[in-house]
Amino acid sequence: RPKLAQALVNAGRSAAAAEVYLDAASRGDSPAHRIWQRRAAEEFFRSGHLEKGLATTRTVLGSIGLRIPATPSRALASLIFHRLRLQLRGLKFKERRVEEIPAKNLDRIDTLWSVAMGLGPFDVIRASDFQSRQLILALDAGEPYRVVRGLAHEMALRASVGTSELGGIRRLQAATMALAERMGDPEALARAYIGAGLAALVTGRWRSSADWLEKAETILRASCTGVAYEIHVAQIYWLTSVNVLGQLRQASSRFPQLLSEAQELGDVLTLANLRIFSWNLHLADDNPDLAQSELDRALIGWPQTGFLTQHFQLLAGRAAVRLFRGQARAALDYVTSQWPALKGSLLLRAQGIRVTCVEFRARCLLACAVAEPKHRAQHLRAAHRDIKALLKESCGYGKAMGLKDLGVAMALEGRTEEAQARFLEAEIAFESEEMTTHMLTVRWARGKHLGNAIGDELMAASASALREAGYRNPEATARMFVPGI
Repeated sequence: RPKLAQALVNAGRSAAAAEVYLDAASRGDSPAHRIWQRRAAEEFFRSGHLEKGLATTRTVLGSIGLRIPATPSRALASLIFHRLRLQLRGLKFKERRVEEIPAKNLDRIDTLWSVAMGLGPFDVIRASDFQSRQLILALDAGEPYRVVRGLAHEMALRASVGTSELGGIRRLQAATMALAERMGDPEALARAYIGAGLAALVTGRWRSSADWLEKAETILRASCTGVAYEIHVAQIYWLTSVNVLGQLRQASSRFPQLLSEAQELGDVLTLANLRIFSWNLHLADDNPDLAQSELDRALIGWPQTGFLTQHFQLLAGRAAVRLFRGQARAALDYVTSQWPALKGSLLLRAQGIRVTCVEFRARCLLACAVAEPKHRAQHLRAAHRDIKALLKESCGYGKAMGLKDLGVAMALEGRTEEAQARFLEAEIAFESEEMTTHMLTVRWARGKHLGNAIGDELMAASASALREAGYRNPEATARMFVPGI
């Protein structure tokens, strides 16, 4: 049975593998049986079967005297404690061969890693807690592969805090890659590249992110087995990076193949993530109905409790569809209804998520300021609070978003010259951040706001460039990105 399960893993059929591992684990109570139970939990998570993964994980953790924190606040307290432990310990380690390390120590590291890996796509806070725990143990043990695996995950975790950690992240990236290269292990190197790609993504270095993730996927496909989940991670975040860069045609050309592979394998997690991402492609194709349909079906059958990372992505997608359609009030009502759950999840502690959500709320408020003139002052006051928060962010893309929305607010307040200056600043900032679609839509809005021959030329050039990039309806696209003009 374990051999059959491993064969299924190698074929990318994680859900089936999990059931076989679980069956094998139920037939005894030796260390091997407990490893098979842990592998079952991993494969349930890898294939998106969250409830089965959590149930199996609780049993696995119970066998070593641990448990998953019951609430986000408890998870945060545990995370803070273990981050402090890691900070005091440092990242130095003494390299040791795997034969020198007690098997029970390796099993404990692998168990904590499986929880961190499994929860990562769903629950950032709990995953970060277990990542911190397993990294401490991996460094204490000194086994190179587990150290690389832990440090690669650490890169993404540190980057999620914000760009203030950028210097430390680069040093960590160099150390992790140097160790992986010296080992000569393709999987270790691919994990280091994925860590670098995720770190680049959440700090706004989109091109570097796409490059690292593409390299990782190439290595995984050519030289590794049993890594369908890692390939998916590289793929979905590569799609995100090239989409932000404005390279829509690249994303569109690969998307059908990725969706077909996920459907063939019955990979629930990959299908959900791809369907949520697809709103970007369907709106570009001027098909908001299909975008909404894919968002609505993405999490059918998923647990209804808790606010997961996928729910944040749904929030952004559903707000975008409503803004694309010009449904300002519906967009604001939806974002407002989701905000308490979003806040309670503690996902807003991650800079990228915080910037995205606060900016979408500001956009919805600005759209409502136009659609509801009687309440314009109220909407603008609320929007200014979000804009102020964006401008305080340490990341360049957050400041660019804030400048764009400030330009809209000033235009609605009749501050014409100031609005035009903010639009131009935002356009330059987006160009510097290599966020082409954002840049072009701000340029379109700037031209619309000018309202003269030069403005008409700006709008025409922007619309032409958007169509060339793959956006069929430039005006609706601009309305989604820069509402209120």
